[in-house]
Amino acid sequence: IMNINVSKIIRLFDETIIDLKESIISSISFIDMEEKLIINSTDFDTSNYNFALLGIGKSSSFVIQRLKKILPPERITMILSLTSQTNGFSFEKYTTHPIPKKENFIEVEKVVHQLAKLKRETFLVFVISGGGSSSFSLPEDMISYNDMQLIYEYFLRSGNKGRDISNVRKLLSKVKGGKLLKYINAKKIINIIISDDLISDSLPNMAYKYVASGPTIPQKVDGQIAYSILKSSNIWQDISVKAQNFIIKHNKVLTIPKQPFQEIYNITLATNRKFLLFFANKLISLTNNIFIRKAPLLNDVDLVSSTLFSEFIEIRENSDNFIYIAGGEVVVRPKQNSIGGRCQHLASLMIPKIKKYKNTYFLAIATDGEDYLKNI
Repeated sequence: IMNINVSKIIRLFDETIIDLKESIISSISFIDMEEKLIINSTDFDTSNYNFALLGIGKSSSFVIQRLKKILPPERITMILSLTSQTNGFSFEKYTTHPIPKKENFIEVEKVVHQLAKLKRETFLVFVISGGGSSSFSLPEDMISYNDMQLIYEYFLRSGNKGRDISNVRKLLSKVKGGKLLKYINAKKIINIIISDDLISDSLPNMAYKYVASGPTIPQKVDGQIAYSILKSSNIWQDISVKAQNFIIKHNKVLTIPKQPFQEIYNITLATNRKFLLFFANKLISLTNNIFIRKAPLLNDVDLVSSTLFSEFIEIRENSDNFIYIAGGEVVVRPKQNSIGGRCQHLASLMIPKIKKYKNTYFLAIATDGEDYLKNI
């Protein structure tokens, strides 16, 4: 950013969040006379069906609230949102993030029992958003709560890529990697995806299985990758022999299907890319020179800082006053215990790179507003 009012950018960022939220809400409607549920221009005939509403993750509650508001209340047989960011709705249950506590597992166990009791003629509307990996976690019977928590804590600080961590979670969980499907008695399942998971928008089906590790997405769970990651990690000696035996036994590719009677629909309402486009539209009020990075930044934080700086220099050669925006989830491998602050880490690496350029600013903003160390 060169010669730009930074405080205005922060305000426009906040406005973008509000605009995107309103866009999501307005994309969901219900026509009573036709008994038609419309989500992002996709119509569903709900005649003779009840509704079960389930949300997981930090952005799920306001979508569940929208559905609760527009659907016939007498036909809603289940309504629940498991989230670490509660909004005061009666249907919310607080769950911890990013490390699941025992209470998380207990709540998910209750959900599994509820889903098994649904009538077959039910639309399960499942809202899946960021933070769902921790909020919606339940270990396999051979994996203890303690093992699961140790593994989550280890990978939080390990510097492994999100896809690798997702493979491990799918193997060890009773509900991830499509495994939840075997407990759901509802015939029709609508997965509503709201996530900054950063697979290309042109390949959304690939992204679905990674958001909260795809609880209701039929897929292949690669136990070989999970085994390789765990066996070579420092956590292997800390988990129980029982857990080790489970991982060794499942050192293979597992196919997780849907049940024969189930119909599954996947609808994406928000992605990181969509947010960047909304944000760019706001930033035009400051300058017409807006550049959006096409590919997400998913690499090691040192490589990301060097890449961004090189791209900044390239743009600067042709523009005097511009804003360059990108999305991503950088990988940080701390040399000692860490409790967060990836955005601050990235910003600190950019300071010596850009300090000689006047009126140049680097902003790194965590979308959930929590990934930072206070007083720094």
